[in-house]
Amino acid sequence: MRFPRVLKVRQSFDTAHITNIPGQVAEEMTRLGIESRIKSGDTVAVTAGSRGVANIALIIKSVVQELQRRGAHPYVIPAMGSHGGATGEGQRAVLEYYGITESSMGVPIKATMETTLVGETRQGIPVFVDNNALLAPYRRG
Repeated sequence: MRFPRVLKVRQSFDTAHITNIPGQVAEEMTRLGIESRIKSGDTVAVTAGSRGVANIALIIKSVVQELQRRGAHPYVIPAMGSHGGATGEGQRAVLEYYGITESSMGVPIKATMETTLVGETRQGIPVFVDNNALLAPYRRG
């Protein structure tokens, strides 16, 4: 039997990381001009995914706190498609696994599978959006 040629390889991972997540979130929101786009009293939907982002709970909490500091009324919605068994309760459980709960965030989590068809892709694939996202007065168009 003839074996393929094997080479020794060394992989180096980037070790850069953010040491002050709340500070970085505040800085980025300022850089993006959030103050000029979100006004005191605005309701804002904050999406939380399920793709294994490191420190996701702290990131979401920092976004929520920055929005509250600016007078907004944020709430969290899952952004994960079929994860959690494609149910609101299942998606809430996925968020809880990542440390994202109403208690830890200090805001409501609105998890349902109620959606609205908003259009379709050029390939004819229907595009649905969570109704809780559509209800938020602030969304980027």
